[in-house]
Amino acid sequence: MTFGSLDLFGIPVHKISLPNWDELKPQLLEMIDLDGDECKNNTCTTDFFKVGNVTPHPYLEKWWKLIGEPLEDVWQKVGLPRHGDYTKFQLWTQRYHCGDYHGLHNHGFGNISGVLHLEFNPEIHTSTMLQCPYLDPLYGRVLMMQLPDVQEGDIILFPAAIGHESQPNASNDQRTIMSFNIPIR
Repeated sequence: MTFGSLDLFGIPVHKISLPNWDELKPQLLEMIDLDGDECKNNTCTTDFFKVGNVTPHPYLEKWWKLIGEPLEDVWQKVGLPRHGDYTKFQLWTQRYHCGDYHGLHNHGFGNISGVLHLEFNPEIHTSTMLQCPYLDPLYGRVLMMQLPDVQEGDIILFPAAIGHESQPNASNDQRTIMSFNIPIR
């Protein structure tokens, strides 16, 4: 008997664990200001509406100096198309207090999306949930997957058109992420 398997419609998701996280974290936290005129959009606190569509983003250059090298390294290793100029990235921060969430959404086509887990305790927080872009072929169900083994300081990269969500924060410890879109055209 012979047997073979093929992952016919696999979707690449990449994880980067940033080096020197104890040094990077305070520098990244210092960049953001979610205590002023940011938007509390009934689900989470975000600076997206203040800075998310601004190009170049106000703290993008500082952010890139801190995490650009490991991001470029992974980008090249996995053979993703060149993104060109980092000043074209969209970047924003979201903070989730107890009960906060971000419902199912996507970031459209032509980008790779990233989530940097800035303040994240895997024992009490859930990582970003990703939605399979097609129904379960055997039962017709919508499939969602929580990314396993995500730690603070990890970046998750995935195709921007993939649906994703943040489940409600069930703890009193805030969860903070930095999200970004990298154009691939």
